[in-house]
Order: sequence, then C-alpha cells, then structure tokens
Amino acid sequence: YEKIESFSDLIKILFEYSKRYKIIVAIDEFQNLKYVYPEAIDILQREWDLQEASTNLSLIISGSVIGMIKSIFAENGAPLFKRAYNMLEIKEFSLEKTFELMKMLKIKSFEDMLKIYLLFGGVVFYYALMDYYSIDSFDKVIEKLVISPVAPLKDYVKTDIIEAFGNKAATYFSILEAIASGRNKNNEIAAYAQIKETSLSQYIYDLKYYLGVIDTETLPTESFRPGSKKNRQIITERFYSFWFSAISKNYGYYELNDMKGLSVKINEALKYFLPQSFETFVHEFIRFLSKKGRLFHVDAVGNWHGKNPERPKGFNEEEIDAVAVNKKTHDILFAECKWTAEQTDANVYNELKRKARLVQWHNKDRHEHFALFSKSGFTEEMKEIAKNEGVMLFDMEAIEKALNV
Repeated sequence: YEKIESFSDLIKILFEYSKRYKIIVAIDEFQNLKYVYPEAIDILQREWDLQEASTNLSLIISGSVIGMIKSIFAENGAPLFKRAYNMLEIKEFSLEKTFELMKMLKIKSFEDMLKIYLLFGGVVFYYALMDYYSIDSFDKVIEKLVISPVAPLKDYVKTDIIEAFGNKAATYFSILEAIASGRNKNNEIAAYAQIKETSLSQYIYDLKYYLGVIDTETLPTESFRPGSKKNRQIITERFYSFWFSAISKNYGYYELNDMKGLSVKINEALKYFLPQSFETFVHEFIRFLSKKGRLFHVDAVGNWHGKNPERPKGFNEEEIDAVAVNKKTHDILFAECKWTAEQTDANVYNELKRKARLVQWHNKDRHEHFALFSKSGFTEEMKEIAKNEGVMLFDMEAIEKALNV
C-alpha cells in the first residue's frame, strides 16, 4: 500500500512505479483541477519535465470543456504547452455512423431515428445513455432522459455552462436563450441579454472556441466577413438548442415535481424545435449526398435570407431553408423543408422558385437545381411536376434509403 497525502505524492508514485512497469493512466475532466487544486497542473509540469525521459508512464488526459483543455496544453505559454505528444478533438459521429448506431440500439422506426438525431445529432454520450436506460423509441427518450424528477439530462447543459464560466454563467445563459429562440443577429442577442453589442464578441468567442457549442454562419452565397450584419449565430450542439428552447424556460416544473405540466410544455416546444432542427439536418444531408456523388460537389450550404425589393420595408424579409453552391461550376441548389402532418404540394415548389430569383449569385451563368424535403411525403401533383422538371423529392422513405439504414 502507498500513503498518498497530496497530488505531488500521487504523481511521484506513478513515475516511480513506471520505472519497473509500463503503465497507462487516464485522467478525465482534467480541467476541473483548475478549480479544485490549480497547483496540481504545475506539479505535473515539473515532474513530467524532470522524469519524462526515464519513465514508461503514458498519460491520457481528457476533458469536456474544449477551451479549458486548450488553455492548459495548446496555447502559447500554457502550463503544459508542447508536452502533449498528440492532441485529439473528439467530433460527432457522421450521419451514417449515427444511424448505424441507432440500428444497433434497435430503435423501432426510421422516423424515431430521425427525431432522435434531430435532438442529439451525432454526440455519442447521448446514445450511451439510451443504451444504459434500454431506450428504443423517441417517446422513451423524452420520458426517461428529460421528463423525470431524476432525468439525467435535466441539468446537463446548466452544469456544463456553470463549470465553464462560473459566476459569469448567467450572461452566457441569456445569450444561448436568445439564439435558441431565433434572436441570432448580434444586435438582437445583445438586447435580449441586456449587454452592450460591443461587449458581445468576447462572449461569442468563449461559446464558440472555449465551450464549442455555437458557430457564426454566413450566407452560403457569400464569403465570410467578420462583423457582417448578415452573419448569424447558431447553436451547433443540438441538445443545447433543445435545452434552451424547451427545458430552461420550464425548469420550475422540476422544482414543483409537476411532471405532467412539464410534459405538456416539452411537447409544445418540440412542435417548434423539430422543424427547425430538420432544416439543420437537411444541410448535413445535402453534404452527405454530395459526398456520395448524388449531387454536385458542395462548397457551402446553409440557410439563405435576404430582402425582397418589391415589398415594403419591414415586410420584405425572405428566407430559403437550404441553399448549397459550388463556387467553381456555379451549380446552386435551392431546397425547402417541411416537418408537418400534411403532404407537400406544388405551392411550396412554386414559392421556392420565386424566392430563388431573389438570390443574387452568378445569375447569368449558374446551374439551378431544386429539392423538397417532407416528413409526410408529396401530393400526386407535386410528384408529377418533379418528374417533368427534375426536382429532387425526399420523404422519410427516400432519406432512409439514401442513408442505407
């Protein structure tokens, strides 16, 4: 037995032991040492510098707050700068891999698979929870992981933000609430969070690079320009978006132990969240089609928004759910997404063609393509138009077939 009275003792024992045996030690959520025992990082730096050449110790250090890990290992002047032999940032699973994983979890229907993806994206942590709780449907995801006094995800986002930002967390909460509610322009976010717009950039930087849960999106038809009024902030971590649009504002129901009331509120929020998340899915799916050679090579894809010069000011904002472009060949795809109980008809396609004319991008020599994505399928009239005009139609069955689930 070893007597360990300090972190220094632990590190010295590990190094001593590793002179006789090759050992691997993993330390998870390493960034928390900055709060509970900050001198531990300096101790590790000193001992590693002194003994690294004579040791058989392999250290695996991991953490969920990206920026804090970078501040320890990657930034110039950081305590352990250049000590790491390899640094790996764990990404989400791809579309294919995530749906393959859900198939392994025996999810009952493809629509349930898609709804779960709209909620969780490709973050493996959530699927590990589903496996642990033996969840095989979207309804059970909501019931067991969200609507319960001991729901494992009710505090997950809140804990992340408090851990990352401490006593400044309230401002970051307000910013994420603003973005989740559709206030994604900088002036709108600043007004909602009650901070000066000139102060917003540091908060955005922290959420983007420190916590890694938002990104700045520009029009797919334009080059990125920092500070552009056309830029919008988006939440890239799907469950964060859901938490702030559905759970955060209804958190009081947990405290009242009113799960019935919470269930009503969550289901109301899902009616708005799922269609919005479906648009984001379509952007990913378009890139997937491009990668599989079923579409031109996509350089940029995203939501398009602009002004209609023929309409009065204040009523002239227009949006297209998805626009994808190839900047070399001037191919451009216009797409609309419908997450409704009704079949999508020709009116949606006609509206899409009208709005496409507003997009000012290589108008004289571009090659236009059109696609519609619909949860409930298409009318016979729309199917006939699609055949004649080469419009790509994707209902649940077509998406499932493309993903080879």
